[in-house]
Amino acid sequence: MSTRKRYGRSYLEWLGDDIEKRVEKASMRAIDDTTQATAEYARTHHPGWKTVTGTAEGSIGTNPARLQKRKIRGNVTGGEGDAFYLLILEVKNGAALRNAADVVFPEVGGHLEDEYERALV
Repeated sequence: MSTRKRYGRSYLEWLGDDIEKRVEKASMRAIDDTTQATAEYARTHHPGWKTVTGTAEGSIGTNPARLQKRKIRGNVTGGEGDAFYLLILEVKNGAALRNAADVVFPEVGGHLEDEYERALV
């Protein structure tokens, strides 16, 4: 929704509300891309431990990005349901989730840049 305001023979068309919504959606997509890449990295890179069934790796997932008090948040999850022992593996043998975040989270700037470019064209 735009707002048009006339100033003599010229006018200003305010698109701020539209742009804010587009940037918000682009930010959510970038956060989701980053958390999904982090979860995938954690599933495939955990040198401190190995599971036989794959249940621990399968329990690593993400929650979609959401707006909370003017901040967009998303997160990587692990050890839910039948794979509580993922948390034990993490504590005793190496933090795959933490390591994955250290590797992938710095890429969020690139994801944001790509999504903003698509949203604001």
